[in-house]
Amino acid sequence: MNEIVSFEDLYICFREMWRKKYMIVVAGVVGAIVGAIMSIGVKADEYQAVTTVYGSSYNSFVESDAVRGAVLDYATVVRSSSVVRRALNSINKLDLSVKDALEMFTVDYNSEDSPIVTITVTGNDKQFVGNFANALASSFIVEMQNITGLGKATVLDEAEAEVSSSEIKQIAIQIIVFSFAFAALTGLVVFLYEFFQKKIRTVTQMEEMAGIKIIGVIPMDVK
Repeated sequence: MNEIVSFEDLYICFREMWRKKYMIVVAGVVGAIVGAIMSIGVKADEYQAVTTVYGSSYNSFVESDAVRGAVLDYATVVRSSSVVRRALNSINKLDLSVKDALEMFTVDYNSEDSPIVTITVTGNDKQFVGNFANALASSFIVEMQNITGLGKATVLDEAEAEVSSSEIKQIAIQIIVFSFAFAALTGLVVFLYEFFQKKIRTVTQMEEMAGIKIIGVIPMDVK
């Protein structure tokens, strides 16, 4: 058999893949099923809620300016045990420890030009995530008033939980990947099996093996 790979050899291998396309499709379906089964362990939807506290007061200008400065100076107080515990108590979430609650949210604040404290809560319970974010903002304002004796800051935006990472999207991606992988692997096996078969595929190969010139070929009658 000729060791040189010809275009006709490749064509025959691809033609064999096309002949067995239903096998490849079935393999893709099996892959999708396997992907769906494997996705059982995928984590639930993750929600995110964001609320902002603005350093301002409805009282005098001087007090408003003092509140703006205090909000930035004491922004880290949001992560204090007293603020977190008060927030959890206000929404009757007594089974959650302060330590675990601290891992669920982050605090960010800007410069004096924009005295805004942003509280971001992330979790799997949509209702709790939104309620906890708003409770933290309210608890922070109360704590600020207790510490400084100044007027209250203002909740600029109340939190509403939104999906940050979807389980459905992850499952869909996993199913598609498994389906494609199974189909591609099956197609590759069919191609390689045909490619390495020690059989005569072309007239040229027959001429080289027999050492004679073939004058004509009688087509096979396939019914």
